[in-house]
Amino acid sequence: GQTARLQVRMPFRKASALVTVEREGVLRGFVTTLSGRQPIVKLPIEAADAPNVYVSVLAVRGRIAKPDGDRK
Repeated sequence: GQTARLQVRMPFRKASALVTVEREGVLRGFVTTLSGRQPIVKLPIEAADAPNVYVSVLAVRGRIAKPDGDRK
């Protein structure tokens, strides 16, 4: 019944994140949105997670337009 709060380090202001819980393969996964101001993933802990699991977060974002001053 507990929830883990994981801080994600990322260079984006906003990103979509694929979060997976793994042990000898992927047990479960979900997609969430991360904010650069509060890059936190909340992960409910399940009984099957014992004795230990690994959490992987892949943060991605789409292309953004270049500023007008940058014509490269």
